[in-house]
Parts: sequence; structure tokens; C-alpha cells
Amino acid sequence: MQKDGLMTTAEFAKLCHVEKRTLFFYDEIGLLKPERVLENRYRLYGMNQYRKMDMLKALQSTGMSLEEIKTLMNSTDRKETLHAYRTQTQQLKEKIAAMQDTLSYLQEVTTLMEAWNAYGEHVLFQRKDKGSWLHTIPITQSGTPLQVDYLTCGYELGVISNDVEHIQPDYLFRKVKKNAGNTRMEAGLYAVMFQRTQNNRIGTSAQHFTAAIRASGLQYKPPVYISQVWQDWTLQTKETVLCFEIQIL
Repeated sequence: MQKDGLMTTAEFAKLCHVEKRTLFFYDEIGLLKPERVLENRYRLYGMNQYRKMDMLKALQSTGMSLEEIKTLMNSTDRKETLHAYRTQTQQLKEKIAAMQDTLSYLQEVTTLMEAWNAYGEHVLFQRKDKGSWLHTIPITQSGTPLQVDYLTCGYELGVISNDVEHIQPDYLFRKVKKNAGNTRMEAGLYAVMFQRTQNNRIGTSAQHFTAAIRASGLQYKPPVYISQVWQDWTLQTKETVLCFEIQIL
């Protein structure tokens, strides 16, 4: 650091956790100019540039391009700047919410896959569920192939059946936040079984689960929740692992 408190390019780059070439590029495009340039063309930076770099990195993390950031940071219109900050703040909140949904989905799938690895197929076991809000969609025609995916229905898609004996799909469901749900999967103890199936067909797998529930002697409360745990993404085997769950009284 210089006697006047200014920093060399290397010192400033280290402080900002960026490469020196990044500072050279920002200077070249007029996004972040050094406070002073010496006769030998050495650049010197001060704390004003540090604060600007802080804001620059924050705006860049929201998805703004460098050109957009340059226009915003060079603007002298405070109302325009405030509007831009509000817009980016809202967009960032939406991204955080979307990432939180993704995190919840991956955590749920990870938990199910860990249980699948531990218990395997045809084993009836019990697990506690903290409960979830669900958004459900009625299945209007029985026997209709269930062609559904994230693009149309969102994360954590599954099927609900109110008929424990025959397990005919009545609703599609996905887990959502409280304000987006129209029903609730109650908290409590659940009997769980994993089943392999081909082409995501429920029939035979459901029969194994129904037989296991009857043989267990457990008292249970419909509905049955059926979720996809794993799928052969290569489509070579077209195999899917399904998770069957029903609440125990």
C-alpha cells in the first residue's frame, strides 16, 4: 500500500478476490477505473474502487451483464438507479426461492435413495415424516398413462391413491409451500416399501405393497402416496424405483 493509502493492482486484486487481468479488463471497458495511473502506467486503487467493486460483484451475481452494470453504475439518475436496485432485489428473491425448492427436492430424493440403498426392494419398514403441504391434480380418466414431468407439474411429483386394496391413481401431487397447497400429507409414522417397475407402471408393484401391508397386521390410514425415487436415465432398462407410503395409526 502506498503512503497515500492507495493500492497497487496486485494488492487491490487480492483484497477483492479477483485476478489482476480482471481489473485490467474492467479498466479497458470503462467499468472500474483506477483512482490514479502513474507515469509508468501502474494503476493505483483506493477504497472508493473497493466499494464500487463490492456493488459490481453483487449486481453480477444477480445475472446482470457487465454492460448493464456499467450503464447502471455510470447513471446520475437516482430514481433510475433505485428502480434498477429494486428490480434486481426482487429477481434475486425469486431466484433464491427457486433454489430453495431445488434444494428441498434434492434433499427429499437423497433421503429416499439412502433408504432405498439400506432396505432394497420388497421390505416393509417404518419412517417418521414431518408432513408436507401438497398441490394435487385430479386424474379424471382411470387407466390413462401418467405422462407428467417437472416442466408441467414441478418438483417432487407423485401419485395419491385412496384405494389401498387396488391402488388406482386418484391424484397427482407435488410438495409445495403452505400458501400453494390444497391438501396436506400429515406428520406421523409411515409404513414404506420400495418397488422396481418398468415404464413407470404402478400395477404389479402396488400389489406387492398391498399384500405386505395386509400381512403386517398394522393399522393404517389411507391414502397411499407413491413417489419416484430413481430412474434409469439412459432409458436402456426403462426401470424406475417407486416408493409406496401409508400412514400408520
